Amino acid sequence: MSECYSHNHENWYTDENDAIHAAVEEAKKQSIGPQLEEYTVTIYKGDLICKAITAYVPDIADSIMDNAFDEGYECIIHWLDDMREHKKALQDIIEKAVDDYANAHGLQPDFGDVVNIQEQEVDVTIDKDGEWDYTNKLL
Repeated sequence: MSECYSHNHENWYTDENDAIHAAVEEAKKQSIGPQLEEYTVTIYKGDLICKAITAYVPDIADSIMDNAFDEGYECIIHWLDDMREHKKALQDIIEKAVDDYANAHGLQPDFGDVVNIQEQEVDVTIDKDGEWDYTNKLL
């Protein structure tokens, strides 16, 4: 679980500065007249829950059995019974291989559900060079 931040409940960032920057840019677009030097923006902070890649692995044994049945029809009943006995073990081996591969190549999902969302107002100051800073750090 990691923290993530948003200015609109749609785009979530792992860096709070990215969310604050997006919020300030949105506030600038919505302001009428000269650009302000200070903005108060709303930032949402939550916990990102990512599933492991194995949550997206289909049931391979069922697929194998379906494909084999289409080809072998009624002649494979005993083979299907044997496959059913080994179905979980086969799926476990496949999921472990996919998980190991994802870990080795940085392919674990970095997306998921955001929970425990908290809202906070942040005061942002923009200097004459367009650089911005905020004083009240997020929770």
